Amino acid sequence: MFMTKNTEDVFLVPELNFYPTSGSGGNWGRWAEHYVAHEFNLLGSGWTRVCFGMRARGFESVNHSDTSVTSEAVLAGMTEDQRLERTRLLCLANQLQAGYEPIDWFIDFKSGYRYPLKHFSEIRYGLVEGVDAKVPYDLSRCCHLVVLARAWQETGDERYRREVMAQMMDWLSANPVEYGIGWHANMNVAIRLTNWIVAYSIMRGSIDRSDPAEAAFEEEFAASIAAQREFISGNLEFAETSIHPNHYLADLGGLLVGSSFLARHSAEHRNWARMGLREIQLELDRQVGADGFDYESATNYHAFALEMLVLPLIIAAKLAGHDRPTEIVAWLDENIGAERTAKLRRMFKALRDLIQPNHRIPLIGDIDNGRFLYLETPGHHECDWRFLCCMGATLFEDESLWPDGYEAAECSLAQTLFLEPKIQAQAKPAKPVSCAFPQAGFYLMKTTSVYSAIFAGPIGTNGGGGHAHDDKLSFTFSLGKRDFIIDPGIYTYTPSKYYRDLYRSCEVHNTVCINGEPQNRTLEDSPWWGCHEDTKCEVLEWGATDEQVVFEAQHQGYLRLSAQIIHRRRIELRESRRVYELHDFFASEHEGEALPKMRFNLMLHPDCEITSLESGTVVVRQSGVELKIESSAGEWELADAFISPSYGVKCATTRLTLCRDPGVAENTLRLSW
Repeated sequence: MFMTKNTEDVFLVPELNFYPTSGSGGNWGRWAEHYVAHEFNLLGSGWTRVCFGMRARGFESVNHSDTSVTSEAVLAGMTEDQRLERTRLLCLANQLQAGYEPIDWFIDFKSGYRYPLKHFSEIRYGLVEGVDAKVPYDLSRCCHLVVLARAWQETGDERYRREVMAQMMDWLSANPVEYGIGWHANMNVAIRLTNWIVAYSIMRGSIDRSDPAEAAFEEEFAASIAAQREFISGNLEFAETSIHPNHYLADLGGLLVGSSFLARHSAEHRNWARMGLREIQLELDRQVGADGFDYESATNYHAFALEMLVLPLIIAAKLAGHDRPTEIVAWLDENIGAERTAKLRRMFKALRDLIQPNHRIPLIGDIDNGRFLYLETPGHHECDWRFLCCMGATLFEDESLWPDGYEAAECSLAQTLFLEPKIQAQAKPAKPVSCAFPQAGFYLMKTTSVYSAIFAGPIGTNGGGGHAHDDKLSFTFSLGKRDFIIDPGIYTYTPSKYYRDLYRSCEVHNTVCINGEPQNRTLEDSPWWGCHEDTKCEVLEWGATDEQVVFEAQHQGYLRLSAQIIHRRRIELRESRRVYELHDFFASEHEGEALPKMRFNLMLHPDCEITSLESGTVVVRQSGVELKIESSAGEWELADAFISPSYGVKCATTRLTLCRDPGVAENTLRLSW
């Protein structure tokens, strides 16, 4: 653990304390070594060294790499003053970290495409095949700088601390205010501002102001923080006018953190802090239902939204001098109200209930691997949110929020944020309890051997459906820690219209596709996001006893077909009999119209092996456990398919489809083990 050596400040900001966690320095150091070498692993890229003239791996068959590009390319789009500033700041970066080589902040280092240095309002995405704006977006969020700062805090390695300062100066040299893809999408600016403030706060007491380079860094840092805060307040992505309302949560989080950090400097900053706090309350009311679930109809976005809501509030409380969990909860009650504090607690409970026996949440809807702040020990999977649940359990001192199977790494966020946290010793796993989130439409069947997530909710975002898929009445199925039937996730957004549409389609979800038609029509003016809400799901029955769990719901997505079909699905789980049955019913509102061809899709986990396929019965094995899938009629088809356990990662798997000829009014699938 490294001790600070300098406590004098050159600009007025309050203390913001983050506490070291003993015994984790090695893990932090391994990740920090990548970042010192300018190697990044974002959005499925694998560890990649990012530099000018690099050769990218390419996306699918597309590669836009130009190995002739040098750091001088950045100068081409700059004014003379901006060029001089870049030269000066890169010189400072080299003084801070000897031999520093600039990072190419403009490159999608998966496809090799470089974005031009233009005003942020002129930058567009989704126009060039294979190019993902999210890659330079996420790089410029600078979440890795907090990892470097924490690595210095845990190990005392000066290279990590100096690398933080050098990379900040490098970024400023390449991205003049309002110019470059790092300023495109206010959300990214807000996340960067927060990460810069946290990284600086971790190192703050160590900055040697008698060293001209470190003193100059602090002056540049202070000026940039003010400029980024001003940019955020001038470019808010209001939720009412956006199909991505979570962007506004990030905007408000960055606005609250930045304005609270600078509050001693002017009344303007204090006013913006109050505005940010007020708007967070309104968005908590608007974007989170009474059941504690985010309204975008995507499980991973629920976790991301919770992080973007709670971490800025905790940081604001810490900046106000409150570091103990009980103090922070009291601050929350006073500043956002006890009812909203209780809603945050319910958001944690919803996240904790989502966690599967394999410690990951099921993928329903989109996932983009988004994070607001990395303060926990690095290295967990993108769908493993136990660390956030452990933080919530510590904050609220609520035993029901502790997830099963957590270890020291999952407690690191709480230990870093809070003074004197009460970390609960690992207890015996609680008995699984089935539960429902009716406003969001998530229904979780849980027994000692089965975990099944069923979705029968709205398309989300108040009918916008920005991150929704054609997955109504779809389900997942796991036995213990073994996933058998899974949601495909999402491979990518704007680099490929083909993959974007495929992964959102009814054909790759565990529901019924009728006549090859989508459940919900896509929006005519939005190729990448959103859909019409044709399905209008209605849950007819939900109940759980010791003997069985029952779910029944219907959707209207196929009423627009000539047969005007309502699809109703009933699922019955009987643990004692080891049986899970799906009963599908199709009612035509148009008398005399023949029902069309139907396909009952099941996406298998890549680790599954089909050991038998005959006379209506399929046997699937995973890690020595067998699942039998039976149908009384129809023909089974096997097809090669893909799933994505996280954004940018594509894994080969098998899609199992039961094909029924036209005229079928009902069907039963029986799963047994």
